[in-house]
Amino acid sequence: MKKNSSLDYLIISSAYPYRGGISDSTHSLANEMSNQNINCEVWTFRLLYPKLFFPGKTQYSKEVFKSDFKIIREINTLNPFNWVKTARKINRIRPKKLIFRYWTPLLSLSYFTISCFLNKKIKVIGLVDNWSGHDIVVFENIFRNLFLISCDEFISFSENVGDKIKNNSKKSILSLFHPINSHLPEKISKEEALKNLNIPMNQYILFIGLIRKYKGVDKLIKAFHYLSKENKDLKLIIAGEFYNNILLYKKLINRMDIADKVIIDLPFGEGKVSKFEIEIKKIEEQILPELNDDFAKSVSPDLKSIKDLKSRLKENIDKNLNDDYEKRLHNKIIDYFVGKTRLEVPNSMLISFMKNLFEDEKKKSNNKDIKEEDFNKEMKPYAEKNIKWLFVRDQLINEESIKLEDKAIDDFIKQAIASNKKQESEIKKYYEENNNKQNLGSNLITEELFKKLKDYAVIKIIEKSTDELRKGKDGKK
Repeated sequence: MKKNSSLDYLIISSAYPYRGGISDSTHSLANEMSNQNINCEVWTFRLLYPKLFFPGKTQYSKEVFKSDFKIIREINTLNPFNWVKTARKINRIRPKKLIFRYWTPLLSLSYFTISCFLNKKIKVIGLVDNWSGHDIVVFENIFRNLFLISCDEFISFSENVGDKIKNNSKKSILSLFHPINSHLPEKISKEEALKNLNIPMNQYILFIGLIRKYKGVDKLIKAFHYLSKENKDLKLIIAGEFYNNILLYKKLINRMDIADKVIIDLPFGEGKVSKFEIEIKKIEEQILPELNDDFAKSVSPDLKSIKDLKSRLKENIDKNLNDDYEKRLHNKIIDYFVGKTRLEVPNSMLISFMKNLFEDEKKKSNNKDIKEEDFNKEMKPYAEKNIKWLFVRDQLINEESIKLEDKAIDDFIKQAIASNKKQESEIKKYYEENNNKQNLGSNLITEELFKKLKDYAVIKIIEKSTDELRKGKDGKK
């Protein structure tokens, strides 16, 4: 922190000794400001939630973080006199900017009152985690409007929250993304983690954090019920403190008949973990979700009814079947032409191709013990086929005079962005790399070749039911 200088930012937020993600990320924000020679302080709460309304074991953390800034416990969320007093203290130190961190409407009255008594030269920024509260709060809309009045401009941690604020205010709003905390533990290998947790090598789905109703752990358990049928080795770990009655989740796990596949870890005090194993006594009834409009909405927010869900499923199934058909047809075309060629694959090209395959496989499987000799023996036919096809493809493209229009690549990228607005920057960055753009061009001209070759092909269409397709896929005749 810079000494003997005016305060650049005063942040009012949950911070140490309060625990939780908001406190952690506030620490990261203030530390980063200090690292950038921005003079800042954090004022946190003398009283945040009354014990009567706090569902967890404790609001406080015993973990002490490195801080290059001052933390002062100042605000009492239940005391209006304290709010006026806090505003006067802020006026005396006259920060250039004041940040109100907002995640619950219960903060609105205190923030609004403080802002009413502030020097008008102090700019107030609302840093918004959530716009809709996780729990039902009476008069929430009124409280939110008070917060809107309290601030000059806003920063949100998502476009979704930013859009909600825009719908309620004409003030400036900057939509960013949720940061990753900078004080995460040192990364260890999967093998070491499994050993430390004393659990076997398997595929795991992990939920970690506070277990509260709005987080949807019950939906995760129901979804895992179906996933575990497809993957017998899959297990679910639920690690964290239960704000709701744990028995509700245990009963659901038993009803879903997945107790042998679920591990529940409960922290008792910081750094202490106790493992609970669930034993099935009797399965009375298997309860499946009711197929109604509410179920459809739980699948995706843009679905309004079960009719919409059925339509979406039909579209997805049709697309998957069409994609599978195209893939198999392309493979048949490749097999035909490769089978007709007498080309000998150059040894140097084969060695280079196999080397690249092997390196990719090591990265993908994270298997450092894979033997290159065994891998090459297994993959050699695949490599030879692909190299032959590359030669054949280039020859066919020349003979058929297939060319790619100049704007085809740009049109494809624009379409990809239009279909994935939230990933626009990642898509642009990916195709800024010349290799990726060249590969895209190669794929597009290959698609044009397949379209041309289909005109020469004799395609026999056989209609099959989904049961027949499924049996064929499973290898059952």
